[in-house]
Amino acid sequence: MVSILDGEMPALNNVMTMSLSPQHEQNRDDLREQVTTLQRKKFNPEASRQNFRCFPYPEKAGPREAVNQLRELCLQWLRPEIHTKEQILDLLVLEQFLTILPSEIKIWVKSQHPENIEEAVTLVEDLTHMLEEEAPISQDSSFLQEGSTEKAGTSSVSPVARFQDFQFLNQM
Repeated sequence: MVSILDGEMPALNNVMTMSLSPQHEQNRDDLREQVTTLQRKKFNPEASRQNFRCFPYPEKAGPREAVNQLRELCLQWLRPEIHTKEQILDLLVLEQFLTILPSEIKIWVKSQHPENIEEAVTLVEDLTHMLEEEAPISQDSSFLQEGSTEKAGTSSVSPVARFQDFQFLNQM
């Protein structure tokens, strides 16, 4: 028995493990070349997600064809043949989490290319912590005397506002 994929694509490995006779040598070589080509093309989950999310309704094709195409794009993005239910759930929650973030933070987090929800949460926490450390403490004593709940060393300004200020200062 010859395994053509050598564990690279487990879902296909079971299908493509076969006994080969001498007359099938050319077919085996062709298959290896095709598999090698597929392996060279790295899977891009963000491109697959965007293909799924930005798919336009093909009016000429009709609703059934549209659903079939959406289903195929979804399979290409979520890859249920290699991802567990937990990993698929993580991808969906990650996408929604990025959607609900304030736009400035979302842009920065996306630029870091988090691969899962835990990485995205850590990035937001780290950014928030960094902005809290960088936030200038108000020097306006009248502001503090007017009943502000600010404590020494902290700011009541939201992390989003601090991020915007931080970006502005870094652009100067």
